[in-house]
Amino acid sequence: MNRMTRLSAGLALTAAALFAVNASAQMMQSSDPGPLGRLAALTEALSPPASTALLEQTSVGLAANVNDAWSGFRSEVGGSWVAYVDKRSGLLEFAEG
Repeated sequence: MNRMTRLSAGLALTAAALFAVNASAQMMQSSDPGPLGRLAALTEALSPPASTALLEQTSVGLAANVNDAWSGFRSEVGGSWVAYVDKRSGLLEFAEG
């Protein structure tokens, strides 16, 4: 092996080791709550049920201008878009496209 081949192999091994360390460090620990575990709060009030639904699947309870505004947006901007509405208010919550 010449010097360049050994250097390349060494760099490749170092990079692989660093990526392996980073990947394991980013995994969430679920079994050990750690020192802040006693401060964690899990209540239904902090995790309300999903309140969004696809616009195409929701026609009842929408605000009067939501469908017209969404159609206008899609025709003006173009492309493939998906809208989600807040079932509580009947207004557009967010869009992806």
